[in-house]
Amino acid sequence: MANGIPEWLTPALVLGVIGTTTGALALTLHFLKFRKERPHLKVDVIDCKHRASAQDSTNLNIKYTVHNKGDRGTQLYRIEASATDFKGKKHQVSKELSKHINASDSLTLSDSLFFKPHFQYREIMNCSFKLHHTHGKFEFKCESKESTKPLKYFLEW
Repeated sequence: MANGIPEWLTPALVLGVIGTTTGALALTLHFLKFRKERPHLKVDVIDCKHRASAQDSTNLNIKYTVHNKGDRGTQLYRIEASATDFKGKKHQVSKELSKHINASDSLTLSDSLFFKPHFQYREIMNCSFKLHHTHGKFEFKCESKESTKPLKYFLEW
């Protein structure tokens, strides 16, 4: 022990501890910033209706608004829908999207999805959706009511 400083306490050890501590602190701050600066999506379903078309498909039309409450924009690239038929069998369909939503912005979309083959459904159908985007996926559910519009007008929606 020279000058009251232990021999094991070398300048290299002190610098190593300082470097490790500042590195760990910087990594923690970067992770917290990354968690904060990401999209936080919320979906409001405006309307959701379904109808049979001829013999080959069941059509599902959904109109919804995506709200991005986060600090980073994201690209919406696919929507998946699933519905259960009268017998309890689950049917799935997906559709490619190419929409960008900026940070703190909202976007209203209308999509027509076609379940093939046609299946027997109830008047009110529970539907589940997955909205895939650059930073993950967002899941939401809604009830679809059978449309009474003529098929021609239903498909133009």
